[in-house]
Amino acid sequence: MRQNTDHFGWIEKQERSRGPSVFVWRYRQKQPEGPSKKLTVLLGTVEQLKTVEAAWREAELNPLYISLEAGFNEQVRFGSLCNRYKEHGIPQRYSTRKAYMTNLNKHILPRWQYTPLAEVRPMFVQDWLDELHLSPKSRGKIKALMHRLFEKAMFWELIPVGRNPMALVEIQGASRRRKKPIILTVEQYFAVLGLLPEPYPNDGGCGAMPRP
Repeated sequence: MRQNTDHFGWIEKQERSRGPSVFVWRYRQKQPEGPSKKLTVLLGTVEQLKTVEAAWREAELNPLYISLEAGFNEQVRFGSLCNRYKEHGIPQRYSTRKAYMTNLNKHILPRWQYTPLAEVRPMFVQDWLDELHLSPKSRGKIKALMHRLFEKAMFWELIPVGRNPMALVEIQGASRRRKKPIILTVEQYFAVLGLLPEPYPNDGGCGAMPRP
């Protein structure tokens, strides 16, 4: 089984006499003089990686692959940027990481993973976000994450440093509350306080109101 690309080599599944089959990434490196040199990188077993797509994600973390991307910036897939961000850029705080991974895997990657980075343009992203059946706040978070991804793309020199294209995308109502907050009167506050079980702060410290 072989999966070819124009610039980044191909993935092969190889059988082994002992143990499970493995995925390998092969690339034909051109030499200044003489014949080209074929390079082979072992990615992992079929049991570990499961699919060719997973094998490509593993290959994209290889330093040689990263250097190839730098030479073919217009061919870098948005999914490759996302995968590198997962490994090297995503925040480690659990709640933040979980929210980012959810938006990446559920929304961003299914739509953009195979799109060249240069073709992820503001007007296309704007149309896509407008069509998502999500709240303005949720769409705003997705847009903010894509903004962060483009910042990383510039930092990793996958695209020229300049204005972030996601700054042109607008999400109407993203910063506006969907529901009016409930403001309690003093009487309502003490009524609620009387229903709270022990223990509760009753010394008035840290801004808390004392028990009547």
